[in-house]
Amino acid sequence: MRKSAAYKFLQTVWRSQGQYQNYHSWTRLNHAMQDALRMSIVYGFRFGVDDFILFSKRPLDGGFNFGYWAGKDGNEMFGERFYTLACDGQYGSNLSAARAFEKFKNRKPFIFEGKRLFVGARLSWRDKESASYIPVNITSFSKDGSYLTACSEWDGEAHAWAQPRRITRRFKITRDDLKDDMKRLRALEKTA
Repeated sequence: MRKSAAYKFLQTVWRSQGQYQNYHSWTRLNHAMQDALRMSIVYGFRFGVDDFILFSKRPLDGGFNFGYWAGKDGNEMFGERFYTLACDGQYGSNLSAARAFEKFKNRKPFIFEGKRLFVGARLSWRDKESASYIPVNITSFSKDGSYLTACSEWDGEAHAWAQPRRITRRFKITRDDLKDDMKRLRALEKTA
């Protein structure tokens, strides 16, 4: 199987770390792998569709122990920060990295207004109770990948930026909900 540019770069970092200092450090290796993966995503390296699956394997099986250095970004959020980078990186999205991560998570993408949704994405969502749209943040994906969770926040006053925010509404949003909302928005645009 042909290896992707991203895989080859991570392989070089895995094999070379600490080589000229005559000692090995797991801490340094873990940070080096995080940085290498981040660079591969942000700077547009091509990823193979199975790369994140390969990264998670043991070194004897051609992997890089992804589980030790990917980091948890909250409950069941293993490695989601890399998906966020792939969907909304500093220089745009890296679709090959996003697709590889989706395969690794066994999760179909949640697409809204033509873009993949990720942890940290903001959108306006229809509050069915008030029938108005409110700003929400995507906070997580369900373990089975069937829905995402989005929360609206209220800080109590207009200038309370330094204080913690309080969640006022939590929405469980499925792909069908996203499709229905897009249909509703298109219908509104036609009548306007």
